[in-house]
Formats: sequence, structure tokens, C-alpha cells
Amino acid sequence: MSRMTKARLSAAAAICLLAGCQSLPPDYYLLKGAPSSSPQQLPSPLQSIGIRPVAVADYLDRSEIVTTSEAARININDQERWGEKLSLMIARTLAADLRAHLGSASVTLLPTDFDIQPSRELILSIERFDADESGNATIAGRWQLVSPKNNEATSGAPFSIVAPVATPGSYDAIVQALSEALDQLAASIARDGR
Repeated sequence: MSRMTKARLSAAAAICLLAGCQSLPPDYYLLKGAPSSSPQQLPSPLQSIGIRPVAVADYLDRSEIVTTSEAARININDQERWGEKLSLMIARTLAADLRAHLGSASVTLLPTDFDIQPSRELILSIERFDADESGNATIAGRWQLVSPKNNEATSGAPFSIVAPVATPGSYDAIVQALSEALDQLAASIARDGR
């Protein structure tokens, strides 16, 4: 074998090694608000809601989607990521779901530059927003509606909502189940909010 052939083979082998070491690009996911035609509109005294920035537990405050195991272990997959900051995506998706459930009520993300004075402001704290190995997606935390005039609570409750993951282990199915759980939370706020 000639020196030139050895050099070419070495270069080709190096390129193959480098190409093999590169990882696939990550997949990005967005939560989906309920289609406006699907949720049942609920009677509610709420005229307008401003959603304050959502507080998310630190272990969830990352771009990677978190799953859990029965052994209280969290799993973080670098290849499966949220398409935007989780707290903002939760707020925007919840706003779309609330609009669908409340019909005529105005729902706005706060703070805003628009001249909007909501009759209630929603405070939302998320402690769990994950799926487990057994095929359940769970969102848990606390919501509270307050009067923007005096910050006095008018209604609220802790919540824990479990939605089945259609295909356990599938991130498309996990995101769909979390989206459905958020829609259930919106229905609860629309029904119980004062």
C-alpha cells in the first residue's frame, strides 16, 4: 500500500469517526391549547383574567423535558426539549384553554403594554409537570385568583391532575397528555373561579 493510499484511508477513517461522534439534533415540542370548538363553555362570573408569570419548580425550569421514575428519580433527555421557556408556554397554553372555556372572557398574559385592566389576576405555581414510566402525565401545584385592586384572593385551590399517556415513552404522547391536563386545569379554574 502506498503512502498516499494510507493517508487517504487515514483521512477517511478520521472523517467517519468524527461523523459517528456527532449526535442527532434535539427534537423540540410545544404544548397545544384545546381547539376552541372542543371545550364546553362554562358559565362563569369572570369577565377578564390577567395571567401573572407562572412559577415553575426549579427541577422543571430547563429546556429538556423531565420524566420521572417510580424510585423518585428524574430523567432528563438531552434530545427531547421544550420549544420555548416552560413557564411562558404553560401561561400561553392555559390562556388559550381559558379563552375556549370562558367564551366571552378576556384572557391576557401579564405584564402587558396594552391598556387592559383585568377583573381578576391568576397566580399559578407548578410543582409537577412530568410523565412517569407507568404512562401517566401529572401536573400539580396551586392556582389563585386575586383582585388586582387589593391583591386579595377571591378563589383558588391546590390541584393535581393526571392524564394518561396514550403511548408510554413517546414524547409526542407525553406532550399531548400534559396539554390535556392543562386543559383540565383551565376547565377547573373557569368552573370554580370567582
